[in-house]
This record gives sequence, C-alpha cells and structure tokens, in this order.
Amino acid sequence: MAVVWSWAFGAETHTELALMGWTGVSNQTVPTTGTGKVYTYASFPGTKYSLELRQGYTVTAPPLLPSIGSVATAFRAQTTYSNNSVLSIIGNVDNDYISIYCSNPGTNTFTGYVNGTVAGTVTLPVGNWHYISFTYDMSTTTYSAEFFANGASFGSATNSNYTNAQTGVNVRTQGVGNYLPNGGLVAQFIAYDSGTSAADAATPMFVSRLTPNADTSTTGTWTPSSGATNIGVTAGDPYDNATYTQEATPSSGNNCVTEVNNLAVQLGLTPGVVRGGTAHTYSSGTNLTAFASIRDSSGSYTDGATVTPDEADTTYAFATSTGITGSSTINLKYEVV
Repeated sequence: MAVVWSWAFGAETHTELALMGWTGVSNQTVPTTGTGKVYTYASFPGTKYSLELRQGYTVTAPPLLPSIGSVATAFRAQTTYSNNSVLSIIGNVDNDYISIYCSNPGTNTFTGYVNGTVAGTVTLPVGNWHYISFTYDMSTTTYSAEFFANGASFGSATNSNYTNAQTGVNVRTQGVGNYLPNGGLVAQFIAYDSGTSAADAATPMFVSRLTPNADTSTTGTWTPSSGATNIGVTAGDPYDNATYTQEATPSSGNNCVTEVNNLAVQLGLTPGVVRGGTAHTYSSGTNLTAFASIRDSSGSYTDGATVTPDEADTTYAFATSTGITGSSTINLKYEVV
C-alpha cells in the first residue's frame, strides 16, 4: 500500500491556487473555515480549511496520477445538494471519466459511474461530513471501478466500450452544494497506488498541513528573498508567491533542505497510523530541471518526478513518502538536476 499524492486545502485564494497549478478556480471557489466547515479532529491545534465551491463549479488538481489506483476525499453540503460530481477522475487521452455524482438531490442520492455505466447508489444525508472513495483502472480499454462511502462499498462496474487506454488521470471535484455562502465543502484528497486494497483506500483518514520549522542544510548558495532563513520564505502557510529562496547560478546536485521536527506538536497528537506525507514545491527559472523529495530523517529520500520550471510562472513538483511515522523528523528537499 502506498500513497501517491495527498493534499489538504488551506487559506489560499483562487488566485494563489491558480499559481499552484489548480485549474477551474475562481471567485466562486473560496477557502473557508469555522465550525462545521472543516474536516478535523478534536485535538488538532491549528486552523483547518476547506475549499467551498458554488454549485457546478469544477476544480481540477495539478498532478497527473497513475491510470490505476484509488482516490478519496471528504466533503459536506451545508444546506442542499445539486446535480454534480463531488469526486471524479478524468483520463488524459480521451477525457473519459469515473465519478461519484449526485443523481437525485431531493433524496440525497449519489451514483457511482464508470463513464456512464451505473455501478450503484448510496444515500448521504445533507449536513454531514462524508468520506468517499473509489478504486479505478483505466489502464486498458476496459475501465473498472468500485465505489465506497464512509467505508462501505456501494457498487462496482466495468465498461469496455473504448479504443484507448488512459496513461494518466487527473482528480477533480465539483460544487455539490448550493450558491455561496452555502456551497459544497471539500477538505482534502488522497491518491493511492494500485497496490492499495479497496478497503484501505476507503478507510477515512485526515490530511493535515505541516509547516517546516527549521533549516536543515543547503548545497550551493541559496539566498532568501528576505531575512536570514530558508524556512522564513518557503514555509509560509498559506502559499505566498512573493517569498522564496533562490540560486543565481544553480548547478546539478544543488539543493535546499528544511525539516519538520515537531510533528506531534503540529498535529496535536502522536498519530498511530501515518499513510504517507507529500512535499509540495513551486519554482520558476530558466535552463534547469529539478525535483522535490521527502524522507524520514533516518531513512532514504523518495524523489518526485523531474520538472522543468517555467520562467514566466511557477511550476509544481511534488514527492510522496510512505516511510513517515508518528515520531518522524521529516526532511523536505528541492534539488537541481
């Protein structure tokens, strides 16, 4: 079992989310917090956020995920449902889809679809947080999926009416509530690999943001945009495109490493189960390639895919490690290739 990618929404505006690679964001997709508006647990010491979406507005996450695996999210409608897909994946070749769709708002009914083929239905009461997921396979010309709500399966289906396999998918959500300020709330996403059982992917989990709290090391000469520390300009939450650390003349192997060494403090508990951790980086530049990386400080780094930063705007890169434990010091690295 392995987490491929994870995300918790924060206080970023739609403008900042666009800089972070999210598409479909607008002034009708806004960060929100407060009682009932966040998916959290009692001892969490910080402020959690959800993304609140007006009905029908679609937001797509930046990473291209594997064509076989599982995805999960936690969502809530505040007053009423609308006919939209609260969790879906879209193939990168033909835009074929697998989704959990609110098929009857009047009866609180959701349907699992494999590109139009019905897998099953489930009733999810308005006003509650619900944890939904599905396993999927779009890696061949026969697509398949099994759908879950709050840990229980509500159907599976296959659909073989295709000529192309998908080589990757993007995960997305739609506003399944009403108009703002009573839109649909989405807290997080988790994507798992094909080795993860359907039951594990369906088990409700919390995704929490961590803020690096110490500089670890650098190779090369890194200069913060202000102040004397790299965490002072790279560890901000929410993301701020105006603060950064940089190298004027980067060379292969140069890197900047920060750390989280107070995991239990930031989470408000020592977690008994940690499925994984994802490092998110955003960079710009010319004539270079780079990657994000993450590890438990006593273990080996897990490197993400190499990206080519764009000069005009920020380029997203991520890495996910499943070697994190509840007592880890976590190292987060950005390295030039």
